[in-house]
Formats: sequence, structure tokens, C-alpha cells
Amino acid sequence: MADMRIKFLATSVQMQMHLGVFLPDAAIAASDSIPASGLKTLWLLHDAGGDDSDWMRLSMVEHYAQAAGVALIMPSMDNSMYIDMAYGGYPYFRYLTEDLPNHVRNLVRVLSVRPEDNYVAGVGVGGYGALKWALRFPDAFAAAAAFSAPIDIVGALRRQEDAGGLANDWAAAFGSAAAVEGTPDDLLLLARGRSNSAPTALYVDAGLADEASLPPAFAPLKSPGAPDMAGWPYWDSRIRAFIDDIVLSAEAR
Repeated sequence: MADMRIKFLATSVQMQMHLGVFLPDAAIAASDSIPASGLKTLWLLHDAGGDDSDWMRLSMVEHYAQAAGVALIMPSMDNSMYIDMAYGGYPYFRYLTEDLPNHVRNLVRVLSVRPEDNYVAGVGVGGYGALKWALRFPDAFAAAAAFSAPIDIVGALRRQEDAGGLANDWAAAFGSAAAVEGTPDDLLLLARGRSNSAPTALYVDAGLADEASLPPAFAPLKSPGAPDMAGWPYWDSRIRAFIDDIVLSAEAR
């Protein structure tokens, strides 16, 4: 297996950005051990306040990916909230969806570019980013998953505003609830307008408190824990289930 850290100048944000890359044994063994189409790839997004190292330090995802023969791409997204920020002028979402895939695939040539071989998942606000990426680019992934994510992002912003105002990082990224509502950054709006024939499957925590109000686009990923659980012990169980039940089951079909 190979564990790499990459740093490059991203033209979209005009900054040096870094990311983690994990490649299973198939990528460094004989070339005939890699499928002709390339390795299945799981893009993993961290929560606010974290970075790319969270996944490798705080979960066992390396072991799950090694067993499944799946490559991992783990970008650092700062406190961007996975949005082209309202203040500061940094288009982080454009970096995530354009600069990052192009750069990584040019550098790491063993990754599959086929949508059916690519998956994205995130925790916390990274889950918001994962679902938005999949909804805005419906031909990019076979499946996307979000764990403990603010799926109703407008509602989450309003709750902060009603409690006295947005936290500084949320204010810098989103601006306000009104600035997000009805835009392509509004997940519920995107989900309600999604075609029933869209190829990407979307998964969220089973038993979410607001599950009844979620659009049918979101399918629950079976959970053995309480619906309001969060934190890395819980997220570790969720990413293992996603790899086992979604990524590997697609290969078996």
C-alpha cells in the first residue's frame, strides 16, 4: 500500500493546496493487478475545523480501503464549508470539483475516471459537500454519502442566525441563510429538482430526526447506532458500511 501527501498550486483559489492519497496494494504490485479501467476511487471530505489527515488519523478507513482494493483521495478544504465563499473571494467548490480531480488524475494515473468507479462521502459539513458535489455533477459518481451532515443547510443557517448570529466561519462561507436559499448551494432544492433517472445514489444516516422531511432522493444507509450519533467512532462505522454495502456490492452485481 502507499500513503502519499500531495501539495500543488490550485489555479482556482491561487493557493498551495494539499491532500492525502492512499493506494491499495494493487496499485504498487504488478500492473496486471489493476483493472484496465483503473482503481475504484473514494473521495473523502472532512468536517469543519479538520483537514485531510482526519480520515487516516481518526478512522480505520485505510484498512477498509486496502481490503476492498479502493483508492482514497482526501483533500484539505480549510473552513470553506465546500462553497465558493461569500467573503474572501475563494472559489473552493470550483477547486474541489474542477482543479482537484484534474490534477489528481493527471498525477496518479492508476485511478479510474469512470463515474461507476468513483464514490464520494463526507462527515459533518463534509457530508454537505459530498451530496452537493454529487447533485451538481450527477454524472461524476456512482454513489455519495453524508454522515451527521447539515442536509437542510438553509435551516441550519437560520438556526444560528436566530440564536444570535452566524459563527465567523459560517458567515465567511455562506454570508447568510437568505444568500443560500434557492441557489445551487441549497441541498434540499437540488434534491427536489433531481431527475428520478439520475445515476448517482445518495445515502444519509438512517433514522435522521428530519428523515420524514427529506426528499426521496436520499436513501438511508443502515445504521446500528443511534440516529443522533456523531464523532469518529460512529463515522468509522459508517464509512466501513458504505464501502462494504455500496462500493463492494456494486462490484458484486
